[in-house]
Amino acid sequence: MQSETARRREKKSALKQLIGVLALFIVGTILFYAGYVYINFKMDEIWQASERTTAAALVEIQETNSLNTEILQETLNAILAEMGEIKSTLQEAGQTLDFSTVVQQNLSWRLAELQQQLNELQQAIDLLKD
Repeated sequence: MQSETARRREKKSALKQLIGVLALFIVGTILFYAGYVYINFKMDEIWQASERTTAAALVEIQETNSLNTEILQETLNAILAEMGEIKSTLQEAGQTLDFSTVVQQNLSWRLAELQQQLNELQQAIDLLKD
């Protein structure tokens, strides 16, 4: 009888060990899965935070670029306007110089003509004196 009792105890002991190992395996699996879920959750949080930060930085960069583009466009327009004024002034100066040249040529021609008439008059006076 003792051998049967000993067998039963051994069976109970082996069963208890099996149940203990199985329980330990289940607890370990549950802990491993909980760790996986926690890490996955934290990684998602980090990813979303980085996306929000990146999106905010991109919006700020776009606004800054837009502002800089407007400033550059205004500066370019001012430079083009000044260049137009300078070109207009140069054209007017060129026309004035051209006009001056034409007037100077006309005056020179007229002076030459008057000089010739003066010479003719001098000759006529000289003839009249004789």
